[in-house]
Amino acid sequence: GPCEIVLGRQRFSLGPSPLTSLVVSHSVPYLDALDVGVDLGRLHMTLLVSTLENRYARGDNSGLVASPYGFTDTVILHNVHYFEYDFGFIRAGIGGQVIIIRPANAFQIADFLPVFSWHNADIIPNNLTLTMDVSAVPMPGLEVYAQFGFDDINASFASVDGTIPTITAGLIGAAWRQRWLHSSLEAVLEAGYTHYLWGSFDNSKYLARAIYRLHVDGTRRVLDKMKEHG
Repeated sequence: GPCEIVLGRQRFSLGPSPLTSLVVSHSVPYLDALDVGVDLGRLHMTLLVSTLENRYARGDNSGLVASPYGFTDTVILHNVHYFEYDFGFIRAGIGGQVIIIRPANAFQIADFLPVFSWHNADIIPNNLTLTMDVSAVPMPGLEVYAQFGFDDINASFASVDGTIPTITAGLIGAAWRQRWLHSSLEAVLEAGYTHYLWGSFDNSKYLARAIYRLHVDGTRRVLDKMKEHG
């Protein structure tokens, strides 16, 4: 039918890349989530409400910063709304995800209403990202794609005073797939970047890996993501 609902532990990924994503990538082993998909002709809508385990990224980082979170006692709410449209030759999508820490693991009814929960209230600490993506198949077997996102937007151009910079991330790639009678071949070429503050929360509220990276990185703009705080 036009609507599919999945509740429970499940695999989930979002975006055109077969490798990575600015939302949820194929590398995530599973999510404990409610996943609702609705098809309206060429328009497909996705609503995901899930929880993430709240724990330290590394045990020896506990003394690096003072954390207000009850690690192991609370969960992280992860909410995704995504809309994609198939134009035939080109497919385009837009959506966002919000990650929120709430006392007592509280849910609100607005969490299950598309887009509305982003504006219901400024429940902090939180991190909201907006992403856009596009993919095309210029020839059989070849798909090209791109994804771009905003974590924060400095609105000084609209006379709104703010110290937070515009925080962006993006990726671009191509995937080639060839299938034969008894075998197949897939090759992917991809490049991407993230602003050094991508994924961070409020400076005074620390959330495991995202803020540890900000605190250790300081004024540097690039940090090897294989490092212990990356």
